[in-house]
Order: sequence, then structure tokens, then C-alpha cells
Amino acid sequence: MIIREYNPNIEAGSPEYSYYEDRGLIARAIDEVRSWFGDEKAEDRRRMDYRLNEQRYRKERYVDSRYDLDYVRAHEIMTRSVVTVKLDETVERAAQLMSGSNCGALPVVDNSTKLIGMVTDRDLTIRSTSRGMDPRKARVEECMTHGAFACHANNTIKDCMRQMSRHQIRRLPIINDNNQVIGIVSQADLARYTGAYPGRGGRRAMADVISAVSEPTHAPYR
Repeated sequence: MIIREYNPNIEAGSPEYSYYEDRGLIARAIDEVRSWFGDEKAEDRRRMDYRLNEQRYRKERYVDSRYDLDYVRAHEIMTRSVVTVKLDETVERAAQLMSGSNCGALPVVDNSTKLIGMVTDRDLTIRSTSRGMDPRKARVEECMTHGAFACHANNTIKDCMRQMSRHQIRRLPIINDNNQVIGIVSQADLARYTGAYPGRGGRRAMADVISAVSEPTHAPYR
């Protein structure tokens, strides 16, 4: 067996790394036993094996964690160009914004873009139109749902999925430290992400969210 000096500067991918990586179980076991009896060379090689194993583990863990639902943050997948509406805007304007952005729910914000609540196409129909309100005069605050479920930009995707499942909502506002709306995560955003990076049960988690949201509910907005 060729004996090589221990080199603490060896990095994964180098020719010397390949030597240590390919030494095999028997050679490693022999060095383990020799190190018990004070063989310094064997102890150096054993330490090198251990360090390179740690390097390899960290690199593999990093690759996996990039797509792990426990690591990826809401701000990484959210839709940033979120459309919002203000309290004093008309129902007609809210409907136009929904039509233009092809969505059925809008975060309601104040003048500093802080989240106040949500308004949905269902709100516009049931709480406004069905009551005979003039959409050109009725205000969003008259038919909106005050208060809204949201996630912080640094919450994980799994946190977002948990909120959406628990409260049976399809669109989740994303806020910053000042409670300002900076984005939104929808079922479509989650589906695109888990479709592209299905690691660690992503697709199964997405299926669970869709199932939970689709259950019959009396929730004010979805």
C-alpha cells in the first residue's frame, strides 16, 4: 500500500482527494487499527479520511437543502409585482384590478402599504353587488374581510403551506418587518416550485395543500 503524508490543505475534487476517496474499506480499517497502537502515519490518514467525509457530507447537504421546504424562504418564490387595493377605492376599481391581474383576491393596504385585510371576487359579488350597491360608489372597505393571514418574507415554504392548509386560502400575502405587503405566494407559485424541484416530498406537500384548501369551508376568503 502506498503511504502518503497527511495534507490538511487537500480539497474535494483534487487528485490527492481521489486517492484518499478510493482507498477502500480495508485500507481504512487497517489504518484505524494501526492508529490504536500509536502509528502516527496511520492516524494522519485516518484524520484525513474523516475530514474528507465531513467535506463531502456538507456539500451533499448543501445541494439538498437548496430545494428543502424547510430551508427555502417565501421571498425566494413569491410573486413580487403584487397588485393591492386601498380601503377607499371603489368596488369597480377592485374588480378591474382583479381582471387585469387575472386573480380573484387582492390584499387591502393603507397608504403606507401595510396589510389591513383581503377582498375577493366573492366579496364583491355577495357583499356588494347582491345587495344592490353601486360598484362605482361602494368602497372596498364596505365589503372586504378585515384582517388577513400572512407570512413573513423569511418564513419557509413549509410555513406558507401550513398557513394555506390551515386557513384554506389560495393566496397568501408576504410581508416585511413593518407589516408592509412586498409579495404574494399563491398555489400556482408553490406548484411551479415543487414541480421544478420535487425533492424532500415537495409534490406530496403540494398535493396536501390543494386537498386541504379544496375542503368545504365557511372561511371569508380563499
